[in-house]
Amino acid sequence: MPINPKVNARFRRAVVGALGARTKRPLSQESPRAIQRMFHPSSKGGHFRAYPQFQMFHELSKLPAERVFRFVKMEDIKREVLKQPGVAGIVSRHPELMEGLEAAIREGVRERGIKGGKFWIKAPKSYIDQIVKGGKGRPSAMNEKAGEIISSRFGRVVKPRTILDIGTFAGGTVSSVVRQLSPRQRKVLKVVLVDVAGRTVRNHAVPALVALGVPRRNIKVIPASFYSAAVAVGEMKRPLHESGQKLFLQQFRQLVGKVDAITAGAATINFATDLKPYLRSIQTLLKKDGVFVNWDWGSAESMRPVVRPEALRKVPIGYANDGRPISHYDAYVSFMNFWLTNSFGYPEAVRNKFIADLNASKKFNSFEWLKENAEWAEEQRRVLGKRKVAGPLAYRNRAYRTPSSMRREAVAEGFEVGKTMFPLAKPGELDTGNVNWMMVMKKK
Repeated sequence: MPINPKVNARFRRAVVGALGARTKRPLSQESPRAIQRMFHPSSKGGHFRAYPQFQMFHELSKLPAERVFRFVKMEDIKREVLKQPGVAGIVSRHPELMEGLEAAIREGVRERGIKGGKFWIKAPKSYIDQIVKGGKGRPSAMNEKAGEIISSRFGRVVKPRTILDIGTFAGGTVSSVVRQLSPRQRKVLKVVLVDVAGRTVRNHAVPALVALGVPRRNIKVIPASFYSAAVAVGEMKRPLHESGQKLFLQQFRQLVGKVDAITAGAATINFATDLKPYLRSIQTLLKKDGVFVNWDWGSAESMRPVVRPEALRKVPIGYANDGRPISHYDAYVSFMNFWLTNSFGYPEAVRNKFIADLNASKKFNSFEWLKENAEWAEEQRRVLGKRKVAGPLAYRNRAYRTPSSMRREAVAEGFEVGKTMFPLAKPGELDTGNVNWMMVMKKK
């Protein structure tokens, strides 16, 4: 039986709503309890009490679209979605809609993932200050490398150019890039800063660029998700939860074919559940031969719930500057070490037990390990007099892409992709350089 388009549209809106992504209300408030538990196990701590775990960590809809359903089972989602009154009612009247249920769920999960990335808008000031303090006076080596690449491409010629930075926040990446241009180049440079956290961009990134010699009139702030660029150039429809909100579409449209370089460092590009509209928008905004310079991170734990430690050791994820291979295992343990010890301050005993248990396993699930060891890990913190972490051990952010994943998507969208670089890699050591990758993608 043919499906009425209007009925089908109502059905799809109902499914998106059942997945918590129809309005701008927080996911934890809009989502049915079973759905929220499925996608975001750690959210019970509450937005501020468990920040940043509440939205930044464990929101599985922010995984790359091709991997979400390895972590959350489609059949489980179908069962819960069909229990929701809005969906159940329309399906009972139009049973033919069941044929499109899976497609509607995939669309809804994508919209949930887009909405889940908006956590930065309400980031506490203390967290913002921590990031800003960490970047002042000592830009990260990855940002410096991005600057070297852009500076090399621009050469010493002085002429008007435009750089667009995705996920600017406090401006660490774009400031490092601009710093490596000559004073005369900075005076004629136009910079576009895109980030949902517009206030943070204006308070920190803009003054930093002005101090470097970029005229204030040449700096444009677009306080929106880069998904808005995709809406502006026709690569995707406006997400339902953004209905009625200003998306700054005209500002993006004015940039079509005018951008010399786009940068993103540890930015929202890596949280994009669907990379296609992102990459197509980048293609549209860039001039011919313009480049997208992206550095980010990702390890095997973002690929599937269960890993095989022995197999991780055998497969290279890339190569260090000296030619030594970096294994998936190097990236995995380096990443876990960073979050456990550096970011959340757990004692080394916790990190050591994690690695020992990983090494002793044929198959290993980090989610299960965290659940089983949460109380013990918190006790180690208590013994050292450290403050308890809200939502113990709920810190995993699985929204990271491996370089092979990014390369595959970029090539599919027509970019000329350079060699994957690991400028800081130290194979065999617990070092984030084994996770941090960089890629230059040129518009043909």
